[in-house]
Amino acid sequence: MLGSKAGWVDVPEGEGHVQFEGYPELSIEEWHRRHGLLEK
Repeated sequence: MLGSKAGWVDVPEGEGHVQFEGYPELSIEEWHRRHGLLEK
């Protein structure tokens, strides 16, 4: 959500960090399913 962050917020960068200007395409549930974090 970089498009609406406050100017004083430090944004971590590098491997393992994903950043978006706005809401991502995936829902929270879809993200968890994709990463195997929900029981089927």
